[in-house]
Amino acid sequence: MGRFKNQGIYLVWYLSIFFYLFFLTTTISNAGTSIALACSILTTICVYRREHIKVSFPDKSFLWPFGLFFLSLLVSALALKDGKSLYSTWKYFTWTIPFWVFYFAGKAHFPKQVHSFATLAANFLLSGYAIYLALFLLPLGSRVKGFSSSPNLYAMRIESILPYICLIALLVMQQNRNKVRSISQRIKKVIIFLSVTSCFAGVLLTQSRGAYMGVFFGFVFVVCIHFLLRKKVSAKNIVVIVFMLFALLCAGFYAYHNNFKRGYDRERLLLWQSSYTMWNDHKVVGVGFANWQKEYREHYISPAAKEPNLPMPHNVVVQLFATTGLIGGIGYLLFVLGETGFLVKRMQRFPNELNYPMMLWAFSLITIHGMVDAGITNKFAMQILCAYMGICLAEDQLSTDVREEQLKGDW
Repeated sequence: MGRFKNQGIYLVWYLSIFFYLFFLTTTISNAGTSIALACSILTTICVYRREHIKVSFPDKSFLWPFGLFFLSLLVSALALKDGKSLYSTWKYFTWTIPFWVFYFAGKAHFPKQVHSFATLAANFLLSGYAIYLALFLLPLGSRVKGFSSSPNLYAMRIESILPYICLIALLVMQQNRNKVRSISQRIKKVIIFLSVTSCFAGVLLTQSRGAYMGVFFGFVFVVCIHFLLRKKVSAKNIVVIVFMLFALLCAGFYAYHNNFKRGYDRERLLLWQSSYTMWNDHKVVGVGFANWQKEYREHYISPAAKEPNLPMPHNVVVQLFATTGLIGGIGYLLFVLGETGFLVKRMQRFPNELNYPMMLWAFSLITIHGMVDAGITNKFAMQILCAYMGICLAEDQLSTDVREEQLKGDW
């Protein structure tokens, strides 16, 4: 009976984490997300107590930029003495809960396959629904918005899991490289092929320019970093870089000449101009993390603007400088540079690990998308990013622990 109870706890743990990641990435049920979160926390605590696992935190090189960013937002809100902004800052910090849940679960040797199954299931729902709408319900060429209120938000959800779908595909290819081909191996390859193609198709069907930019430029950035970290760059690598730069130029040319402009583009420029004026009037602490919409409508809206009720300026850098001033704006830039530097250093130290380049791609694409949209100031985008960052950092910490044990053994 005791053995059954032990197994039961682990089964509930696996199911809780599975459904938490699934509901978090699909955003189809707030109740499901909350229940799965509560169960995930409770079962993880039970596992830590049962296995006598020592609590340890992520690498300081990762935590410093992370903590500094949120500290800068807090300092800005306190200096402004604005209770509403202070509450919004706290609420924004709670969006990082997925990071801690998946990090501590991962540190307890949570099975990676469960993460993979949840990610694949979420992708088939998100991308599959987008493909279904495009094929059967919407007029040809319509932008797909799926479960979201806008195509851009739906694109943000699909693109956020795209690097991890690709990571799963690469890991499966590595595992099956030297294995005898069987029916099960072929089924795996079919599932992976459908997963990758459907995920790319889902992003494309949203027709989100921010998502296109994030996915493409983020990937180019990671590939260039990968080649630059190599001591020797072969002719083949140079050809790849040249080809990607050429593709980049072609994409820009296509975007400019093939109806990639939209009616609200001028509105975005007006938003950025108004936000700059807002920051110029409140340089140090900004107008308040929760007050951009109010200040914009009452004091800074351009006479030429046609959308007075927009909640944000569609640019994370502009938004944070306007709302939190130099304190929060510089904090955000240090956060981006710090986490990018952390992942690049990890890629340099461990060139055969695939987690780091995929994490860098995910971080880069949402940062780039944030140059023309909400980016990490969107609740779902921030939560999904934090979830997979937690998974990646748990893997990083476990690998570090193994290497330290090996060094002790050598001594």
